[in-house]
Amino acid sequence: MKLYRSQRAFSLIELLISITIGLLMTTATLSIYLSVVKADSDSLKIIRLNQDLRATMGLIVRDLRRAGFNANAATDIIGTIPSPFQTLNVGESCINYSYDFNRNGDLDANENFAFRLNAGAIEMSRHKTDCTNGGWETLTDKFLTNISVFNVTDINGDGITSNGVTTHQITITITANLIKDTAVTRTITEIVEIRNVEI
Repeated sequence: MKLYRSQRAFSLIELLISITIGLLMTTATLSIYLSVVKADSDSLKIIRLNQDLRATMGLIVRDLRRAGFNANAATDIIGTIPSPFQTLNVGESCINYSYDFNRNGDLDANENFAFRLNAGAIEMSRHKTDCTNGGWETLTDKFLTNISVFNVTDINGDGITSNGVTTHQITITITANLIKDTAVTRTITEIVEIRNVEI
């Protein structure tokens, strides 16, 4: 005599309940995965914008610290010869200055420098004594970032003079957003001290 074991299968209701639970778990897992991917994407956008702003600010700050440099300063002071490198004009969205780039003591045409905001980008020039059109090179990528603020102010106004040395504190503020995601916005500010006998 053979004994038969009773076999029991899932009922339709049990099968539907298990499929529903599986779908809910899959949906929750997919939702968590998508939120992590979006957070990573947002972080990369912010990092990219910060990197671009820091690189641009670093270039401006390093060059601006040279303002007023004169290779012949020591001999000119003794001979009471005024320095030709006294240009320092600070405007709201532009700054012009000069320094002895080739170290010959003479102000040559390519020793006037400027940075300005124009059409959502920061531009620079090596031949400008003002912020007019023509002869500018773009520093920032117009297809990646939109510069909305490039504010340059001299905290000390005309500078503070002590023992024949004039000191300027220039505050530079840059605000930008990504072109493809305008919600990603950053502002950075730097203070540059220019301390030179000539300026």
